[in-house]
Amino acid sequence: MKKSTYIYTGIIIIFFAVFCIINFCGFERFCDSDMYQDIYVSKLIWNSKSIFPPNWTFSNQYFVLAAPNIAAIIYGITGSMNLSMQLATTIYTLLILAAFAYMIKAVTSNKTVILVSLICFMAAVTGYDIVNTHQGQLYFLMVSYYASYIFTVFLVYGVYLRYLFANLSNREANSESGLKLNKPSVLAYILAMIFTIATGMQSLRQTAIMILPLACVEGIRFFYKVFSKSYTKKDWAITWKMATLAIINIIAYLMVAVVIKPSHCVLYGGTGIRSISTWGQGFVKSAGNLAKITGIQSLWGAKNYKQNIVLGLISVIVICVVIYAVVSTIKTVFKETKGKTKGDVKEQTNIRSNIEKNDNANNECNVAKERYIQPIHVLIILFFLGILSIGAMGTLMDIKIRDIYFFMWYPLVATSLTYLLIGKTTTKTNAVIHNPSDEAINQNNASDAANKYVELAIVILMSIAFIISYGSSALNALNTTKTQDQLTCQFLEENHIHYLYGHWNTVPEIAVYSDGSITPGGWYTTIYDPIDYLNPKGIYDDNCNKAAAYLILPEEKSEALKIAKDRGITLNQIYSTPVYTIYTSDGQLMEH
Repeated sequence: MKKSTYIYTGIIIIFFAVFCIINFCGFERFCDSDMYQDIYVSKLIWNSKSIFPPNWTFSNQYFVLAAPNIAAIIYGITGSMNLSMQLATTIYTLLILAAFAYMIKAVTSNKTVILVSLICFMAAVTGYDIVNTHQGQLYFLMVSYYASYIFTVFLVYGVYLRYLFANLSNREANSESGLKLNKPSVLAYILAMIFTIATGMQSLRQTAIMILPLACVEGIRFFYKVFSKSYTKKDWAITWKMATLAIINIIAYLMVAVVIKPSHCVLYGGTGIRSISTWGQGFVKSAGNLAKITGIQSLWGAKNYKQNIVLGLISVIVICVVIYAVVSTIKTVFKETKGKTKGDVKEQTNIRSNIEKNDNANNECNVAKERYIQPIHVLIILFFLGILSIGAMGTLMDIKIRDIYFFMWYPLVATSLTYLLIGKTTTKTNAVIHNPSDEAINQNNASDAANKYVELAIVILMSIAFIISYGSSALNALNTTKTQDQLTCQFLEENHIHYLYGHWNTVPEIAVYSDGSITPGGWYTTIYDPIDYLNPKGIYDDNCNKAAAYLILPEEKSEALKIAKDRGITLNQIYSTPVYTIYTSDGQLMEH
C-alpha cells in the first residue's frame, strides 16, 4: 500500500473518532428540544412495538428505518434512551460511510481516490461549532436527522451505476483507474428496495432528492436510446429496475399518508402549487437557503470572525469546484449525445476496439482527445438534479423550504472534488496507445505529479475545514464541568421529580440529563397548554402532578402566577437560577 493510503486512512479514523467524542461525551450537553423528541419517540416505539406509536404526533416525517428505529431496538436491550441514540447514530455513520464507499467504487477503483473522497464527504458540512447547527446534525452527529435518506441515496446510486456501466470490455477497464464494474448483487438491489420503501413511507423527501433525479436521468436515457435505435435488452432491464424503485417509493408514501394515516402535524406548508405571482419570491428564498447550506455565509459571521472567514473562503473554493464539475459534466454529456452512436456504452466500446486495431498515430491522438460519459458524470448529474428538485419545489409549491432540505449539496461537494482527481484520467481511460512515445510518457508522469498535488491540496483544505468546524465541539464535549441544566436535573432527581413542565425549547434540555427518569412536557405560545405534536402525551393528569415540577421563565412568571391564582392553585418555589425558576403545585395546571 502507498504511504498516502495509510495517512488518509488515519485521517478518516480521526474524523470518525471526533464524531464519537461529540456523540458519546457531549450528547446531553448538545441535545436540544428537537433532538430530544427523536430520543423520546424511540422509547415509545419500543414500548408500543409499533413504528407509529399511538400516543405520539409526528411532524414532517415518520420513522421507519431512521435513527430512532435503530435506537428503539437498542433501547430494548440497554434500557438507556441516551446510549441507544448514541449507538444508533454511530451505526448509521458507519452505514453511510460504507454506502458512500460502495457508490464511489462504481466511479473509480483507485484506493487513494476513494479515501480522499471519503475525507471530502466527512468534512463537507462546515460551520464553526457545527454541532449546534441543524446542518451538523444531519448525518454523523446526535440524532442523524437525514441519515436514512442519504444512506439510501448512496446505496441506490451505487446500484444504478453498476447496472449502467457493468461488463465493459477488458481493454476499456484496463485504464489508469483500473475501473471494471460488474452488475450489483441481488442482495444490494433488495436492500435498495427495502430502504426505498422505508424512506418513502417516512416522507416525500426521498422522492424529491432521489426518485425524481433518477427518473429524469433514466427517462432521458430511455428516449434517447429509443430514438437512436440503440435500445437493448440490457437497457430495458435497467429501466424497469429503476422504475420499480420509483413505483414502490410512491406506493409506500401513499400507503402511509392515505391508508395508515398516523397522527402528524404539517409544519412547513403543503404540496399545493403557488400562484405564478409568487414564484419569484419562492425562487429567491430557495436560492438563499441553498447559499446558506454552502457555508458561504461564514464570510460575514459576526462571532469567531477569524475561524468563519477561513471557512467562508474554503466554501468559495468549494463552490467554484462544484460549478466547474457540473459545467464540465454537462458539456461532456452534450458532446456525448451529438453523434449518432455516442451515448451507447456498448457501441462506444466497439468503436474504441476498432480504433485500437489501427496503428495510425494520428488516429490514436484523436482518440486520446475524445471524452465519454463516465460514472462520475452520471453521479454529478444525479446530485445536481437532487438540488434542483428541492429548489423547484420551493419555487413552485407552498412548501416552506429550509436550508437543510438542500442536503444533497454535501455529496455533490465530495463528488465534485473527486472529479478533480479522476476527471483528467477519464480522457486517458478512453485512449489506448500501443506504442507511446517518450513525450507521451513524460506527459503522463507530469499529469500524475499534478494529480498528487491536487490530491494533497484537497485533503489539506478539507482537513482545515473539519478542524475548525468540529474542533471546538469536540473540546467542549470533553469538558467535565457540570452545566446549569445538569445541576438542575440532579436536583430534580434528588427530589423525586419525574415530570417537568415548561417551555418546549427549555425543559427537554434539562430532562435529557436524566436519561429517561424525567419526562418533559412543553408548551410553546400559551402557558400551561402543551403542544400537541413532538411532545409527550398522557403525562398531564393529577397523579402525574404529584411528581411534577413547573419551570417558569422570567418573561412568563407574571402570567404563570396569575393563571395559577385564578384557578385557585398554589405554586411553591423549590429551585431558582438566573434563567428560570422551578415550582411545584397543589393542583394540575397543564391543560389537556
